[in-house]
Amino acid sequence: MIKKTAFYAGITLVIQSVSMMVLFFLLFAKKKNLATVLLAMSAAGGIAGGILLYKHAKRVKAEEDLLSEFLGDDEYMYDDGEMEILTDDYVDEAEFC
Repeated sequence: MIKKTAFYAGITLVIQSVSMMVLFFLLFAKKKNLATVLLAMSAAGGIAGGILLYKHAKRVKAEEDLLSEFLGDDEYMYDDGEMEILTDDYVDEAEFC
């Protein structure tokens, strides 16, 4: 559960950072003092969101490597972000019983 929460929090922080950057440019043109605060909050949120997304990507890569080591390289395919465990279509389940 925490894995997904960190991912979604990272995406939310990055999006919030982008919106604060837009507000910074709007207020900077009007020479408002609040612009520097928005720039600082945007930088902090962007860095925090980037760190969370990096940790999530690192965790996913570690899980993929562990699964590759456990099943072997030819037992699964990792294509387009979805993992598919290959099965044998020619063998009947009744043969194993």
